Amino acid sequence: MAHKTSKQHLSPMAKSIGDFFIQRLTSAKVKRELPSRRHKVA
Repeated sequence: MAHKTSKQHLSPMAKSIGDFFIQRLTSAKVKRELPSRRHKVA
């Protein structure tokens, strides 16, 4: 139970950092693969 609680306590920060890196990687990948479509969407 303590293990689960400690993991849950870290979750928000870890998730935000993970989401940030995933977003960066995804946007970089999209820019490289579909620059024109990316511009249209943004």
